[in-house]
Amino acid sequence: FEEARTVLGEAVERARAAGEALVEAHARIGEALLRVQADPEGSGAEASRVAGEAIPVLEAAGDHLGLARAYRLRSTGPWVLARFADMAGDAERAAEHARLAGDPGELRLALDMLRVALVFGPLPVAEVLPRLEEIDRETFGARGEGSLATDIPLAMQGRFEEARRVNDEWRAAYEELGRPQWMAAFDLARGVIELLADEPGEAERFLRRGREDFLRIGEKGVLSTLSAQLARALCLQGRFEEAVPFVEESREAAASEDAASQISWRTSMAMVLASRGDLTGAERLAREAVAIGRDTDGLDAIAEALADLAEIVTRAGRIGEAADLLREAVELWERKGNVVSAARARERLAHLEDS
Repeated sequence: FEEARTVLGEAVERARAAGEALVEAHARIGEALLRVQADPEGSGAEASRVAGEAIPVLEAAGDHLGLARAYRLRSTGPWVLARFADMAGDAERAAEHARLAGDPGELRLALDMLRVALVFGPLPVAEVLPRLEEIDRETFGARGEGSLATDIPLAMQGRFEEARRVNDEWRAAYEELGRPQWMAAFDLARGVIELLADEPGEAERFLRRGREDFLRIGEKGVLSTLSAQLARALCLQGRFEEAVPFVEESREAAASEDAASQISWRTSMAMVLASRGDLTGAERLAREAVAIGRDTDGLDAIAEALADLAEIVTRAGRIGEAADLLREAVELWERKGNVVSAARARERLAHLEDS
């Protein structure tokens, strides 16, 4: 990343000095994309600004490849904010221009962003899976038997062995290509799968491996989310104090606008505080996480924050309020099609109502 930053900075300077507006636009897009990964604070706002400035230049030149990259860059703004419907719209436009440019590599990158938006956004899993299959047929042809992002939706449906198989296959493919960033991303996805499967020990194993890859290459944009999930996996094993360094790592690495990470580190730290008997501090953080979530359209993340808050409120003896929180979580999980999490929340709700 450091070498890329140097090269791109030099490209911007030379293009500007030469009056090459089109080349400068391409280089500035590259710089902004790099910042999302390596220096995330403020990168979402910068992505929107740089893309907005570049798009008219690229449109005037009829540069479809540049436009594909510009809209892919613009999709990272709502991605950081966890506003996935907006992210999907920009990713779709990026894919359209990549097709017009006849660039299969750029098309794959655009469709990767679309996959993320579909998996974590408001579209129900039952609709997401066919869309992912369509994307894979276009991207990989006959090889498109398992999506780069199919693993988590399968796990949401309780199809854990299928989810694990798909995850293993794609991680192995990127290991063969020598792409540690993608390998780490699949380890993060595997961690989410194992948490859904109620296997926090296995989640810890994969999340630790992904963290090592991210640290080695200097990636911070996704590391912050992974570290918070690792903390959660430790908390679910009752190892609360071991989770604290990873909460701190997430908090320090997370951009202030990174909704997913800001939610995740708060909910993990709330679990730690609750374990110490500090229910007031735990509730404050959990409520902050819910408030951040409500400004997104990530139904799964909002529901998880609500369920975590319900656990803390239950421990404080406010059973009726906890039940209301769980009912809302169930509704959101059912709307997303996360049948696994919805079923667990219904069981907790039934227990509260019987108590």
